[in-house]
Amino acid sequence: MQIRKVMESVCSIIKETGRVERYRHHEVMIMNNKQLSGPFILITTKPGKEKVAYEEALDCIIPIDPNVSRHTTSRRGIVLLKLSSDDKLEKVMKEIQGRITSTIFHVIPLDLVAYVSDLKELSNAVVKVAEKKLKNCTFRVRCKGHFRRLNVGSARLEAYLGKEILRRLHGRNLKVSLSNPDFVVILYELDESIGIGVFPRCMMLRKKTRWDLRD
Repeated sequence: MQIRKVMESVCSIIKETGRVERYRHHEVMIMNNKQLSGPFILITTKPGKEKVAYEEALDCIIPIDPNVSRHTTSRRGIVLLKLSSDDKLEKVMKEIQGRITSTIFHVIPLDLVAYVSDLKELSNAVVKVAEKKLKNCTFRVRCKGHFRRLNVGSARLEAYLGKEILRRLHGRNLKVSLSNPDFVVILYELDESIGIGVFPRCMMLRKKTRWDLRD
């Protein structure tokens, strides 16, 4: 009888506190490792709506990957989630794309979160990921952020990394296409780290929220 009362009390607490309590064990802090391998998905939202976007994303992801974890970042408007394995990524992306959400703007897959101190370290990390995915295709580099710590603007960084990929992977029949690339090499400045992703252009999702779908 006492056990039953305890269980009822626990259920009541969970019901009142909602999703955040249910998913609290999935939240983890980014540690100062040199590199964290993915797959990650980066979700953009309106600053201040990170909690809601996180909950909406978990509603989509948990049935597919119950071991998903959140990696916290001080960058506003960003939710960073790490999936447990690569084979979950495509299913998760399709599930989020098919759902009507209120706060999720973009969903971007990332291969790596890297802590770099200079352009050489960053270039090495980017080429390492690109080497696994780029061959006989076109690509472009997109950089999101200010990258002041590296003392370079996003436009110059895009040009530099594009040249580095072509130079160091010169035997792979690669070309840059700014207007219609097969692949996108994306860098997203987080806080002290940079998210790096190389993926087919069609995998970058731009969501319509339920507010966009109103008549």
